[in-house]
Amino acid sequence: MKDLRITSIFTAAIDIFAMDFINYGDKIIYCAMFFYIGYINEATNIAKAKVEAVATP
Repeated sequence: MKDLRITSIFTAAIDIFAMDFINYGDKIIYCAMFFYIGYINEATNIAKAKVEAVATP
C-alpha cells in the first residue's frame, strides 16, 4: 500500500511538471539557463514573477 501511495505522488508530480512545462516552458528554460550561466538574481526574479502571477487572481 505504501508503494502505491509513493507511486501516485510521483505520478502526480510528473503530471504537474508536464503541465507547467507545456504552459510555461519558455520561462522554465530561461530560468534554467540563467541558473546555469550564474545569473542567480535574474533566475530568482523570473521565479518570483511566476509565483506572483499564480498567487494573484
